[in-house]
Amino acid sequence: MTATEKYRYWEMISDYDMGTAEDMVKAKRWMYVASICHTAIGRLLKGLIVYNTNKETPKSDNLVFLMNRLGGNQTFSATEGGQRFKAEKEEYLDLIIDITYYRINDYPFSYQKTLDRFIEENTALEVLEKAKRVISWLKTFGPGAGDDR
Repeated sequence: MTATEKYRYWEMISDYDMGTAEDMVKAKRWMYVASICHTAIGRLLKGLIVYNTNKETPKSDNLVFLMNRLGGNQTFSATEGGQRFKAEKEEYLDLIIDITYYRINDYPFSYQKTLDRFIEENTALEVLEKAKRVISWLKTFGPGAGDDR
């Protein structure tokens, strides 16, 4: 598989996840919206890592780590896109941190914060809009038309 084909795989499942997030909104399953948005962003970041670094993606769901892995790659950083990523990263990092805050996790320390996991409609819709904004931005670092890396 080419780097572009690998990216397209990750992009496809990220898009599928965002469709699922929209379905969770329609079903009024608010607490799952943030979790699936988080997953969608992570998958797209993994695709961008494979595409822009030509290395396989790390096995992590930590979005800040994945952003730093992409932005810290010397090959990517040397490109015009890498420079733009570095310049714009902080604005989008704030959105990612907001999304991550509402993400459901299954780690033992989350038992103490069970009620925080249940978010209301307005919060879920805000998280969804932030995720759409992040994903739209991230896609600008993917392959263009006719790219066959």
